Amino acid sequence: MSNLNVSLLGAGRMGCELLRAVAADANRFTLAGLWARSDSNIQSEDIADILVAAGVEPRSSLPSAIGNADVVIDFTLPDATAEIVAATRSLGKPLVCGVSGIKSADMQALRAAANDIPVFFARNMSIGIALLTRSAALAGAVLGTEFQIDIDDLHHKHKRDAPSGTALLLGEAVAEARGQAFEQVKYYDPEESGATRGQDDIGFSVRREGNHPGTHEVRFTNGRERLVFGHEVSDRRVFADGALRAAGWLQGKAAGFYGMQDLLADLTPRQT
Repeated sequence: MSNLNVSLLGAGRMGCELLRAVAADANRFTLAGLWARSDSNIQSEDIADILVAAGVEPRSSLPSAIGNADVVIDFTLPDATAEIVAATRSLGKPLVCGVSGIKSADMQALRAAANDIPVFFARNMSIGIALLTRSAALAGAVLGTEFQIDIDDLHHKHKRDAPSGTALLLGEAVAEARGQAFEQVKYYDPEESGATRGQDDIGFSVRREGNHPGTHEVRFTNGRERLVFGHEVSDRRVFADGALRAAGWLQGKAAGFYGMQDLLADLTPRQT
C-alpha cells in the first residue's frame, strides 16, 4: 500500500509536531506540502532538516501547498478557516481540521463543504479525550441533574480561547446527554463577578500557565458522592499522532462530516 500524501497547514506548535510525526512515520506518510507564514517556526534546525529531506518548501499559496495531497491537515488559526475550507472544497481534498475557537459561520462552512468532500473535525485529536467525552456523556445521562457538574481546563499561557475547545466539547456532550441546551446551562464567570449559577448549570474553571499542553477534568458531585473523569497530556505529540490517525482513517471515506466519535466507533471491538 502506498504512502498517504499529507499537506500540513500551519507551522506553529502543533504544525511543527505534525512535521516531526510525519517524518517519524515515513513508512506510512509522505509530506506533500506545507502552508506557513514566513515568521513561523520552520527555521528551527530539526524542522528545516525535515523539510530538506522531504524536498518540500513552505508555500504562501494555499492551492500550491495542497495540490499534491491525498489529505490536508489544518492546525492554523480560526481566521484562516474560511480560506482553507474554500480551497479544499474547490480542489476536492479531504480535510482534517483541528483548529480550536472556530467561529459559527466558519463551522457552518465546514459542514457545508462536507456535502462535497470528507471533513474530519475535532477540537482535540487525542483518543483519550474521545474516550473521556464518551464516558462523561454516559455519566451525565445516568446521573442526571441531581449531580452538579464542573469542568476544569488547564493549558499553556499562550492559548487564546477560554474555555478551551476541548472543555466546551466535554460540556456540550454532557449537556446533550442530560437533554439540556448547552448555551443555557454553560456557566463561566472569568471576572468572578459573582453571577448567580443555576442549579443545573455546568461550571467551567480555566487556568493558563507555563507551557502546559493540556489537562481536563470533569467532576460530578451531589454532596454524598463524587465522580471524577480526567485526562492529562504531557507531550503535544499525542495530538499530532491523533491527527495522522484521523487522516489515515479519512482516506477513501465518502463526503460527510466526521469526528473522533466516528473514528472511535471503528476502533471499538464489536461484541458478538
